[in-house]
Amino acid sequence: MGAWSWCCFPGLTHFVAARIRPEGLTYSLLRRASGARDGEVNSPLHRERRDSGRRFSRGGGGNTVGFLTMATLLEARELRKSYSRATGVLSGNGRGPRFTAVDGVSFSVAAGETFAVVGESGCGKTTLARMLLRLIEPDSGEIEFDGRNLLALGGEELRRQRRQMQMIFQDPFASLNPRMRVGEIVGEPLAIHEPGLARTERRERVAATLKRVGLTEDALARYPHEFSGGQRQRIGIARALILRPKLIVADEPVSALDVSVGAQVLLLLQELQQEFALTYIFISHSLPVVAQVATRVAVMRAGVFVESGAVEQVLRQPAHAYTRELLAAVPELPGH
Repeated sequence: MGAWSWCCFPGLTHFVAARIRPEGLTYSLLRRASGARDGEVNSPLHRERRDSGRRFSRGGGGNTVGFLTMATLLEARELRKSYSRATGVLSGNGRGPRFTAVDGVSFSVAAGETFAVVGESGCGKTTLARMLLRLIEPDSGEIEFDGRNLLALGGEELRRQRRQMQMIFQDPFASLNPRMRVGEIVGEPLAIHEPGLARTERRERVAATLKRVGLTEDALARYPHEFSGGQRQRIGIARALILRPKLIVADEPVSALDVSVGAQVLLLLQELQQEFALTYIFISHSLPVVAQVATRVAVMRAGVFVESGAVEQVLRQPAHAYTRELLAAVPELPGH
């Protein structure tokens, strides 16, 4: 599970194992990170997010997450992706043995929710996330976004659709071009999708977005290497947010960050979701992180969904043996 799984959110280990304990260390950490007073982490927003998870039907075993009664923003059906086990001259032009990374996964995501995919490293989470945005192409299956067949789009149609679907990458160091200034990095989506925008207006929008994620205007002229890991991830968030998308896929956005910085980034993502009516697909290997941010969760193993449903139900009453193994791997602090 990694050190983040329990060191970052020790208070949530009791939620994962048995019950929500607002007095746990996690909630104190989140309050300190946000400047909130006692009790504010259990705010109406957090209660609404938890309650919304209960409105979704729980899926059974297999690869299909129960389809929603709310307005569906994204729906994936029977997605599959495999790779050749050999590379170079040994690959036989792809005709040799293949490794299946994603095997017949189906699910849907309602507008405004946070749908989490959790599982061990190598289970296919990131491959699935990138297929949803067509950063890689599936071997088979269907993806429908906002009522349109995403796999049928190409060229300019796909480009227009992509402004509604953005991604926050796992590595805040590798995901930013070291040769570009922060103003150029965050403003690049505007240059691509709104080429007629005046330079002064683009700069103003970039500065406003940076301010919203907690960075000052002097960041515009600086390079990524001049920032800490947490600040770089905020730059990545600003880049994803600048076009005001409907969907953001967050691929382990806090796994490379330390405890307090990761908690601040999670709170920022939750605030942005409320403010801009965002829908999240949240990829993680950490059950405590998922317990904090998600309304629904799917547990992934070896390319398939083994269990899915409202996050409290899945984590409190896991139906699949693998989910129970993941929960058992989250250590509890002595005396708790």
